Amino acid sequence: MYNVWMLDSGMIDHDMSHSVLAEGLTGPVEFFSALNNSEAESTMASHRIDLLIIDVKHNTALVKNLVRTAYALHKEINIILTSISSEEKIARLANKLNADGYLLKPFRGVALLDMVRPLENIWRESRAYAGEEERSKYLALINVSIEYCQYKKATDTSK
Repeated sequence: MYNVWMLDSGMIDHDMSHSVLAEGLTGPVEFFSALNNSEAESTMASHRIDLLIIDVKHNTALVKNLVRTAYALHKEINIILTSISSEEKIARLANKLNADGYLLKPFRGVALLDMVRPLENIWRESRAYAGEEERSKYLALINVSIEYCQYKKATDTSK
């Protein structure tokens, strides 16, 4: 399940982003939301987050703190910034925070999907690889168990 966290106080933007992503992404998606930074910080530690979409308001210090917290808790997280401010300002902030992208408001749903789909695909491929690696580890353990059981059966038979 791909977990998307949206932090935006504008309900229209929030609802539009939610519906666009729910319809446009390929696999199951779970959405979390928060209306402010304190709500986000209090619940961020209890849920795995794959994508954080955060609206940059006037106080960029709170956004910086929240993004750093997100990176600390979720190493593989992707971050997209949205804002109504100038492109130069949001681009600088996105670069400084190592965000995966930014969108200027008002943005079209297609622009959001164009930015999120590649991130979702990378996430799904990394999960599939991790699943295959875990599967191989379990098969090796099963193989050892089978060899042990056959050894035990052979020694019991020889006795």
